[in-house]
Amino acid sequence: MSSSQPIRYVPASNTQSNNAPINTQTVIGVIGGIIAGAALMGAYQKFSTKRAAKQSNNQHLTVKPVINTARPGVFAPSSPAYTPRKPVESPHIAPLSPINLTGGQLSDEHGNHYAVIVVDPISTGANVAYCLTQRGYCVIRVLSGYVSPTLMNLIDPSIRTDFVATIDHDSSDPYKTIADIQALPFTIIGAISGSELGIEVTDFLTEALGLPTNGTELTNARRDKYQMGECVRRHGVRACKQARVTSWHQVQAFVEDLRPQPFEVIIKPIRSSGSDHVYLCTSEEDLRKRFDEIIGQQNQLGFVNDAVVVQEYLRGLEYVVDTVSRNGVHKVVALWEYDKRQFAGFNFVYFGMGSISGNSEIGKQLAAYTVRVLEALNIREGAGHGEVIMTPTGPCLVEIGARCHGCEGTFMPLADRVWGYNQVDAVVAATVSQEEFDALPDVCGDENEYGFKIDFVSPVTGVLDHVAYTKEISALPSFVQFDVLPKPGDHIKVTIDCFTAVGSVTLCHKSKAQVEKDHLKIREWEKTMFVVKK
Repeated sequence: MSSSQPIRYVPASNTQSNNAPINTQTVIGVIGGIIAGAALMGAYQKFSTKRAAKQSNNQHLTVKPVINTARPGVFAPSSPAYTPRKPVESPHIAPLSPINLTGGQLSDEHGNHYAVIVVDPISTGANVAYCLTQRGYCVIRVLSGYVSPTLMNLIDPSIRTDFVATIDHDSSDPYKTIADIQALPFTIIGAISGSELGIEVTDFLTEALGLPTNGTELTNARRDKYQMGECVRRHGVRACKQARVTSWHQVQAFVEDLRPQPFEVIIKPIRSSGSDHVYLCTSEEDLRKRFDEIIGQQNQLGFVNDAVVVQEYLRGLEYVVDTVSRNGVHKVVALWEYDKRQFAGFNFVYFGMGSISGNSEIGKQLAAYTVRVLEALNIREGAGHGEVIMTPTGPCLVEIGARCHGCEGTFMPLADRVWGYNQVDAVVAATVSQEEFDALPDVCGDENEYGFKIDFVSPVTGVLDHVAYTKEISALPSFVQFDVLPKPGDHIKVTIDCFTAVGSVTLCHKSKAQVEKDHLKIREWEKTMFVVKK
């Protein structure tokens, strides 16, 4: 790839100051900015229940993407001589006039700027988009549908990314998105799902455009927790006992067949994340209560829970296995041990996570098992975020997402200190460069330092007056940085899942004992750390 000066086209600039709502700017005047901003905000405010519609039937696909022969799987404009596009009048796409090319610097031999599509760049996806622009690539933002205000708040406010275009995907007319993308003056080299919400649309776009893809055949299995487990099981990989249920009678039938001793049953939505409505039930009465609470309700991702999954309870520690893949070759880029505890009546509240060595025996088992899961689900391209229980008889999948680890990317500085690189940089490398991907270790090795990310847990609800003990924490030997702490005036809640978290702090030190000592101090301060107004 060669560098060149930005070419001057006149079609859209959408600048995301990732402190929701979206700020849209133009380079041709205030009127264009008002139009673009109104269209984009309208796109965010629409509630679409069509997101979950299956998009795997591509028999009527008529678009024929032009493949750049310099690298198979690259979509290039059909002609180097591109005619500037007229502004689009559509409820499904923010106006593409003018296109801002100041961020994109890398171009092909015809002068077309290289671009990467990021679908739903929220949470860690915002970091992915930022990393791409910092490396000289244009970023096309595709919004897969409705994004709730809760999710829009999961963006590090310090990140600012210029998007050369923003397209609002409509699942009822998916090929309009293809046409809109094809009309853009870029050589598109890949697409990355920026969040759990974007997985299905990413699969559709990459397959339709001829880009490196996981395909749409197993898209539902990569999103639906029940289908995921059954797909893994069919491929001979261990999965937990489970059932997809829509009625209390079906729940009872599963429990009767499972016969848990003691009574311990997991119940959760089919499509959710961040421990949203995930419960460990220890009695049939509790199970009935949680079933009634989940079924038919809207979850934090904006989906209506038309079904739930009930599962056996797996005993053992839970681990995170973060991966990056290219053309079916898999790299394990990080391994973490979760610290989840019971808090405020909820069983799986995030208290943090600590690094583990890829060279340890448990690290080797987790890595090998997760690669088999990736292959079973045909996750051949991009990031993977797996959660695995190490039971007394070996690893067993909780779930895996075909996207980066979440938590607004707060794990990135921790991974950088521990292993010298992080999953965001790795997935960008896998998307843009075979050589960079090949240079990544197959499995992250021994830690340079021991790292732990403490997720703060609030015991109170109210309007925040101030956060105490920040000076004391900053003075600890293992302190690295705070992340996404609430501000005075923010409304905070008792923490029950990742959506009610109140920030985090990163600790790193050559001595694991020092990190653990500092961790205990912080937990003691945490009890009175978040002071709300009376």
